[in-house]
Amino acid sequence: MAQRLRYPAAVRLRRKREYERVFREGVRVRDRWLKMVVAAREDPTLPSRLGTAVSRKVGHAVRRNRTRRRLREAFRLERPALPPGLDLVCIPLPETERAPWEALRESVRNLARLGAARLARRAARARAESGS
Repeated sequence: MAQRLRYPAAVRLRRKREYERVFREGVRVRDRWLKMVVAAREDPTLPSRLGTAVSRKVGHAVRRNRTRRRLREAFRLERPALPPGLDLVCIPLPETERAPWEALRESVRNLARLGAARLARRAARARAESGS
């Protein structure tokens, strides 16, 4: 039987302090459609979580909400392919609403992986500096 892909509360950023921590500690990556801030969770075995920050530059409320729903759905479908232990905040660019569906899914997947790689490099650098 196929794995059931859900979007439970455990994989959502919901509190202001969670968003603040991601913006304070995270690395920033971007592509044509999205900016993403990626931070490591306290426990790297926990599933990755998603938060969205959609500005008014994206459009009026209907457009912002549609963009938010598309991002959540892309995350929900790509979640099994994403590295675990990350907190992601997606910030769509104004043209994200016109992004083809597959491009949006690919963007979420690739930016999460790129952010995880940058976090790993940052952690390795910190360990090297503290060891010397």
